[in-house]
Amino acid sequence: MMTTADDAQTLLPQAQTTDQAVVSPDSGCGVTVVTRSRTPKDGPVVRLTAAYLTSLNGLLKLAQTIASLIALICLVSSDIYGNFFSELPLAWHMCVFVFLFLFSCVTSLAWILANVTSVIHRVVGWDIQLIEITIYGVYTCLYLIGSSLVANNVDMYKKMEPPMPVKMTSPMVVSVVLGYFCMFLYGGTCVRTYNQWKGWRHADSNHVGNAAQRDPTVDGTVSDDIFI
Repeated sequence: MMTTADDAQTLLPQAQTTDQAVVSPDSGCGVTVVTRSRTPKDGPVVRLTAAYLTSLNGLLKLAQTIASLIALICLVSSDIYGNFFSELPLAWHMCVFVFLFLFSCVTSLAWILANVTSVIHRVVGWDIQLIEITIYGVYTCLYLIGSSLVANNVDMYKKMEPPMPVKMTSPMVVSVVLGYFCMFLYGGTCVRTYNQWKGWRHADSNHVGNAAQRDPTVDGTVSDDIFI
């Protein structure tokens, strides 16, 4: 979802322009110098944009949040010993996976709230797509590594003597499957955001280039004010 210049103006408090006549003492001729000041008016600080939830970006983040939360619940519920996997071999794999689910779920939820309330467009004034690409690229790699580690743990637990109860390994298997699913969701978001960022940069560059051909005084730099 791309915020136009008109939409951006609605996010900021409107300003009232007033003219003030001042006699310049250095003019010698009583020349009246008119100064113009802008007085900010009260306006909405936060504007709700519920349409974001029905966009593809919003649906992807909702799916990420729900899948991460379900996988987190499944993984935690598999701890039938009640001591957070400390009795299991390679227990730190499970703990890392739990924190990965937790932080990624919080990140996706925070990103949804920031876009729905338009806060992110007021706080960040430059390429927020680069931030999203970086965060979701890192999560994609972490989900690939974490899911593979826990899948290896599950295979090892099934081969133990005596074998681990099915009611403990089954939730782990579900969390592994959801972990790989989250990997594709975060990876898809990363690729989609990169394509959007690349397309908008290209369009902005062409716009500035055409303006520079019409007017040689136009600076051929690309604006960084690109929003989702």
